[in-house]
Amino acid sequence: MNNVAPLLSICIPTYNRSGYLKRCIDSIIRSAKDLSEEEIEIVISDNASTDDTPNVVQYYLNQYKWIKYERNEENIGDNNFPLALYRGSGIFRKLSNDTLEYTKEGLSTILKFIRLHKENKPLMCFLNSGRKSQWKSVSSLDEFACKMSFYLTWIGTVGVWDVDCTKEKLGELGCDEHLWQVPYLLHTMLEKKYCVILYTHFAESIVPEKKDLSYGVFCVFHDTYLKYLRQYVSLGHISNYSYNYIEKDLLLRFFPSAVVNSMTNNAQAVYSKKENLKKLLYAAYKSKPYYCLYRIRLCEVLLKRKIKSWFGK
Repeated sequence: MNNVAPLLSICIPTYNRSGYLKRCIDSIIRSAKDLSEEEIEIVISDNASTDDTPNVVQYYLNQYKWIKYERNEENIGDNNFPLALYRGSGIFRKLSNDTLEYTKEGLSTILKFIRLHKENKPLMCFLNSGRKSQWKSVSSLDEFACKMSFYLTWIGTVGVWDVDCTKEKLGELGCDEHLWQVPYLLHTMLEKKYCVILYTHFAESIVPEKKDLSYGVFCVFHDTYLKYLRQYVSLGHISNYSYNYIEKDLLLRFFPSAVVNSMTNNAQAVYSKKENLKKLLYAAYKSKPYYCLYRIRLCEVLLKRKIKSWFGK
């Protein structure tokens, strides 16, 4: 590596997903075809994988000087997320799932976004939604939380400037609850008071087989997530309107697919045997006026799955 800091670090925390990681790295290399070492680096933070991840990564290390690999001595759980960012050397460091496959123009899109805002260095988040409007700026925590909704729980939305990438600022709050990114993003937005959200589609998200959700989907994405939001509601930084909107959005857009997966024993995920997601959602939302919309949405997802099984994907 040369001594010039790259503009962008793609920081990938990984554990026992060598096949998906390979697809992710290959997609980044394709997307970076016309880019230079001064523009990008890949940083892989291996959480003590027990599969062939080290051998897979070594193949790339032998060919590309702009790929870095660090391996933890032991599995440190979600603490590997902020550590992956800290291990980068880029002016901007984007956290990336190891199951993302970047589009041909994905990195160019992200780099254009970074160059546009590198002087002011606002909080920058990535929704990957493909909306026509490429980006939107928000200037309050209330608007930020409402616009992001449950996407705040996705690690792929996180990006950090080098000046903010210290162990103190990144912190470890939320790591033990599988939601490090939520308190980090909420605190950073409150501190910076300005965020730019990129909507442009830059990668395909591949759902891995046997994704471990045994920690409890309802516990993490309902109880814990909303707990963090309520802290800011009580301080007056997030309105009751925004909180209620997010709570509703979780039920109507986030949970239906998870419920169907848990009901049908979908091979893509391993759910907690102690957590009945359907019953927990009923208990939490049965008195809400929009609960009937959730049941309709649940039927739509079930029907869509059946149609796919009949006619193929």
